[in-house]
Amino acid sequence: MSEYGIRRTPSTCLPRQPLATILLGVCLGLCSNRAAAQAPAPGSLTVVIEGGRNVRGQLRVALYDRAEGFPSDQSQALRTTRVPMKATSDSVRFTGLPAGRYAVAVHHDENGNEKLDTRLGLPQEGWAATNDPRPRLRAPRFREAEIVHSGDTRVVVRLTY
Repeated sequence: MSEYGIRRTPSTCLPRQPLATILLGVCLGLCSNRAAAQAPAPGSLTVVIEGGRNVRGQLRVALYDRAEGFPSDQSQALRTTRVPMKATSDSVRFTGLPAGRYAVAVHHDENGNEKLDTRLGLPQEGWAATNDPRPRLRAPRFREAEIVHSGDTRVVVRLTY
């Protein structure tokens, strides 16, 4: 009982926690909310394709999230799309992509046979990859074409014939 005749019970008393503990709790709460707010939301990757030599056929575009299959095996790609070649430059958009590392391979399939035509191992149709790698006598490697995506990303690739 207090000097004023009030009986103190644990439910009517304030907990006896040091100020440092209370401040630590507040800081942790603010930090966790801030971290959750900063987590990147899925975004889009827009690939602008330039340098087409004609408007025949279609563009075949493959998005890879790992080296396996890059750039020629589209069955290993994370996503693929095909669009009719309507102009010598065009764009393709991949939506709902989480932040990460990706590479894009593009093929201008002029004759519609759904493969990159070659002669003596060299491409006879247009091709491109992110970062525009230009290796000689071999296909580009994933690490050469790899880009970092977060939020909404836009990349430009140029077809090589």
